[in-house]
Amino acid sequence: MFLSRLFKKQKYALPITELSVEEKDKRKARRFNWTNVALGALIPLSIGIGTVVITLLQQKFDDRRQKQERELDDRRYNAERQEDNRRYNLEQDQAHDLYHQGLYKSTVEDISSTLLKANHSFLDDEKQLGYARSKIL
Repeated sequence: MFLSRLFKKQKYALPITELSVEEKDKRKARRFNWTNVALGALIPLSIGIGTVVITLLQQKFDDRRQKQERELDDRRYNAERQEDNRRYNLEQDQAHDLYHQGLYKSTVEDISSTLLKANHSFLDDEKQLGYARSKIL
């Protein structure tokens, strides 16, 4: 059985139609045209994609920069506000102290003038000290 297979004639099918040289040339020309079209479209397409990508990246970087600038402006504004509040509080404290110093000065001058008068309008020292006490309180 094995030998019979070996010696059997096998039939091979021949191609039904062979392509003519003209048709081969037409196919090559068509392939060449499609290749040229694809390569011709590839350059503008890559430039367009590159432009879009670069634009998106620039927008992203600009947004990030604007956000950082806003944060920096907010920090500066808050620092200036704190400095203004500190300065205002300091001025208020100074004004308060100046007012109390003036009040103390006028009280001391009034009591001193009363106690050191040459003509004694008070009958005794106790009335004089009572007047000074009332001025102090």
